[in-house]
Amino acid sequence: WKERRDRALVAAFLGAGIKTGEARALTISCINTSGTSLRIESTHPDFARETHLASFAIALLEAWLAERKRQEIPGELVFPASHAGRPMHKATMLRAIDAIVESAGLTSSRTARASPQTLRNTYAAELFEHDVPPERVGKWLGFMRPISSN
Repeated sequence: WKERRDRALVAAFLGAGIKTGEARALTISCINTSGTSLRIESTHPDFARETHLASFAIALLEAWLAERKRQEIPGELVFPASHAGRPMHKATMLRAIDAIVESAGLTSSRTARASPQTLRNTYAAELFEHDVPPERVGKWLGFMRPISSN
């Protein structure tokens, strides 16, 4: 079950642009019922937001949530560390990314380690390549001020 969780985790970083702290705290209730967006909660109202979920990530997230339900993992965390439902540690997330990148055969073509931040950056770059307005990209990433694609 952990491999399916880890694939969904990488999909959330790459397909929704979330940060490690956001992934760690993400709950099932934060997933839009249509499955096309994630609500990122924050104690500071300026940082709470809704972010677009890329289509490839939707299928991986749905498969993981179905597996999570079959495993009867307690609690609301989308990405629990164990069957007990505890939160994942950030180092565990990095190891999960490393394993997914290696299993995809990408390690030989990379000089730098893939991280949640590089996946988040790739998410933003993909949005810009698809002509999503910078204001919307900034909003989905949680920036308070508009960002530039230049």
